[in-house]
Amino acid sequence: MNNMKFILKDLKITPDENDFAAIPSEVIYRDRSDLIKQIIKQEGTILKETETQAGVDALFKFILKNFEQGIGYRDDVITITPTIQGVFNGSDDRFDRERHTVTASLAPGTDLKLAASRIEPMKIDAKDLSPKIETIRDLISNEVNGTIAARSIVEINGDYLKLDPEDQEQGVFLVNTTNGNRIRIANYREVYPKRITLLTPSDLPAGTYNFEVRATFRNSKSIRIGKSTIEITVA
Repeated sequence: MNNMKFILKDLKITPDENDFAAIPSEVIYRDRSDLIKQIIKQEGTILKETETQAGVDALFKFILKNFEQGIGYRDDVITITPTIQGVFNGSDDRFDRERHTVTASLAPGTDLKLAASRIEPMKIDAKDLSPKIETIRDLISNEVNGTIAARSIVEINGDYLKLDPEDQEQGVFLVNTTNGNRIRIANYREVYPKRITLLTPSDLPAGTYNFEVRATFRNSKSIRIGKSTIEITVA
């Protein structure tokens, strides 16, 4: 079984104050390139990355090409149906792009439903969802929770670390333990829920710092802050 973390949130649309809804937490997403890497790494496969990429690209290309002609797609994983959103004013009204939108309706197929039945939901406490920093490693010197250098590659390991590097309110910050000055990291190589790899600034001043991670959940503007108690020296 694979765990799916979720929290419970007050369901305000019902009158009963004891009604709560499950909200998935820290869902990991894989994109097309991730899936291609998984395919070619299967034991016994003879597929190459370029030909696999071409096949997958062609599949999606024709799904989209057919969809543009109003043709849906159906297999054992998913059904995609063109549909229209918006209100029509009587039975004689016509489609108007100012008031109506053509969109896609997605429905799970039998295989996707079966895959969903194999997930083991795991309830977690909402108060524990702030970023957690466990280790800070300078990948150049390989030193852990000690000294890092300016213009170096640093890896942070922990939990709930996923953030949006483009949002200036989010990110990894180095907080000077002497004067409280906060330096925001601008360059990231990897950002995952359990790992962040970043590049320290070339002009990072020497001193002692605490690392701080600021992040939000999807569809939320609330900033979650996780501050490490580990004192890191920049030399």
